[in-house]
Amino acid sequence: NIGIGTTSPSEKLHVAGDSLITGDSQADAFKPAAIGESIKFKNFGSTELARITDGGNVGIGTSSPGHKLSISGGNAQISHTEPTLFFNDTTTGHDDWKIYADWDKFYIQQHVGDSSYSTRLMSDASGNVGIGTTTPGQKLEVNGSAVVKGNMMLGSSASGEYIARTGSPYRLGLFTNSAERISVINGGNVGIGTT
Repeated sequence: NIGIGTTSPSEKLHVAGDSLITGDSQADAFKPAAIGESIKFKNFGSTELARITDGGNVGIGTSSPGHKLSISGGNAQISHTEPTLFFNDTTTGHDDWKIYADWDKFYIQQHVGDSSYSTRLMSDASGNVGIGTTTPGQKLEVNGSAVVKGNMMLGSSASGEYIARTGSPYRLGLFTNSAERISVINGGNVGIGTT
């Protein structure tokens, strides 16, 4: 065992204190012992904390990362004034999507030009969600067309008020207390008290 800064080395090379590697060979500073092996990072108790596989995948909390970054057994945190996560399309050479937080708002944006992004979805501190708008005044505000497949609840439960596609042939019904009060059929006729 070789000790630098210590007279009792516990490993093949034991450096006590800071170390600096410079020169043309610095890119080879961390290299596994054999082809196909991973570079492993362990704590003092020899528990593996992270690894870089021979294929370039990085694993934190996992010894078999299946993606460029795999995190297992804990939370991930991005800390910054405006923490941002970019999703790049390598075929176009620019960021196609980004997710970021701005104090009390959360945004999902799409790349629409050389350097501009358009907000597709946002949520504010009060829990309002906007699709196509950055200033939602309701729990859900959609600026544009929307398709709802299934029942659309207007009340707090199915025994309250809701709108549903129902029947055969299908019609649009307005229900209160589970009873269909208004019906609109495909031809445009409206029934009140009749389906």
